[in-house]
Amino acid sequence: KDTEPSETPEETTAVPSVSVTETTETTPETSAFVTYSAEEYRNAGVNELNSVPVLMYHRIYGMTNAETQYTGGNVDKDGYNRTSEAFEADLRRYYEQGYRMMRLTDFVDGNIAVPFGYSPLILTFDDGIRDVVLQGWNDDGTPVFDPTCAIGILEKIKAEYPDFNVTATFFVNSQLFENGEDNDKKIMKWMVDNGYDIGNHTRDHVKLGGCDADEIEKQVGYMYKKLDEIIPGQYVNINS
Repeated sequence: KDTEPSETPEETTAVPSVSVTETTETTPETSAFVTYSAEEYRNAGVNELNSVPVLMYHRIYGMTNAETQYTGGNVDKDGYNRTSEAFEADLRRYYEQGYRMMRLTDFVDGNIAVPFGYSPLILTFDDGIRDVVLQGWNDDGTPVFDPTCAIGILEKIKAEYPDFNVTATFFVNSQLFENGEDNDKKIMKWMVDNGYDIGNHTRDHVKLGGCDADEIEKQVGYMYKKLDEIIPGQYVNINS
């Protein structure tokens, strides 16, 4: 996950350099196979051999760009943390540039099924540090999120752009989202039921390269056990 979120993803719809005869895909409207010709592929600028941007964010801070000392809405020199203003602008720019989101697990499985003529994009969040900030619960049991946190902004964009296929994978440590464990358990169940994925970021956020085999097993195994207790069979088997 090398692309910094402050950068515009590399355009992935260049004219193909290989010979394409025809292909088929299903459409959400009909679930029927549609066949596209080589000419239609060229006219749409589709290149299925290009790369897929995987954007790794960390924390989204409830700040305006004017409140940070760094340029472009970054909250740190490396661009891993973004202001809420910048993150929302990022998402709108990706949509306008023709990107459509897909799940990380679908990418790993080779299931890249964005609509014809659009480019795939994957969002991930490491650490889970206050990326999901709970303000309370509605009477129907659904969560009320801080509108300036990551998931609050994602839900806003999802409502505005239904065809964006808004989704993201959140890799958490033992503290989860820091809303209190009972709240976080309920939130995580809501997340996996509403198009988001949860993954393993180790128990204590250690650098596994400096750990022996026993410590790696403890760090990774602890989190898989915890996830299995909260959302059994619904978390992603990917360690970030």
